[in-house]
Amino acid sequence: MRDVVRDQALSNFERVREIVAMAERLQIGNLVPKLPQGRLAIIWTQMVGGPIFWISGVEIVFKRLCVLAVMVGLAYGYISVFSNATDQSFFLPAFLLGICLTYFAMPSRVSMKGVGADRVRELSQTIAEMRLSSERLKSLKEGVALFRSQAFERLTRFNYVAGLVWAALFWYFASHVLAPNLSAEVVKDGLSNSLMGAILFLMTLLAASAYAAAVRATYQTLDFAILEAGSESQV
Repeated sequence: MRDVVRDQALSNFERVREIVAMAERLQIGNLVPKLPQGRLAIIWTQMVGGPIFWISGVEIVFKRLCVLAVMVGLAYGYISVFSNATDQSFFLPAFLLGICLTYFAMPSRVSMKGVGADRVRELSQTIAEMRLSSERLKSLKEGVALFRSQAFERLTRFNYVAGLVWAALFWYFASHVLAPNLSAEVVKDGLSNSLMGAILFLMTLLAASAYAAAVRATYQTLDFAILEAGSESQV
């Protein structure tokens, strides 16, 4: 992994791109071997690297959902014990309490999900071996910020599209289910189509959330690695 960045003749763009690519490979556990630059490498990355990168985000989201499930279960048990009864009506307050306990957890436990110390250490050692000056480290950080802004800009565009799709689903539900003077057959078809559309929308939203989690973890790893490399260069 480290032989690429040892070449001091690399331009700033090439160096930043290679460092970002290293962070991406670390995010997926180096499961995808690096190929020389070319069309084959692009196809290989798109067909193999991309899905595995997304799966790493699924793992992050899945762990968060597991924590949420545990918190909801504990909240339900807590409410049931203090009310001396077990009722399905307790589920909604337990669910809301579980969301609050999960969302408002200690920042040190939730802010850096998906960022591992081993990944940070390996990447920081690679950057440190480049023996960059303080100015070049600053340029590296600025270059990473450009890549980051482009990645999150794509996610922002998806949010806009998701908002439009959600508005379209709501319009369809209102016009085919809630509108007055509709026949039973139209309402039945409207409910079926709305339910299917909502399920597909939620699945797409979860998939996008997983990708966003993987992207966020990758760039947080980069930030800490550059910070660590900068500290080592000053020693």
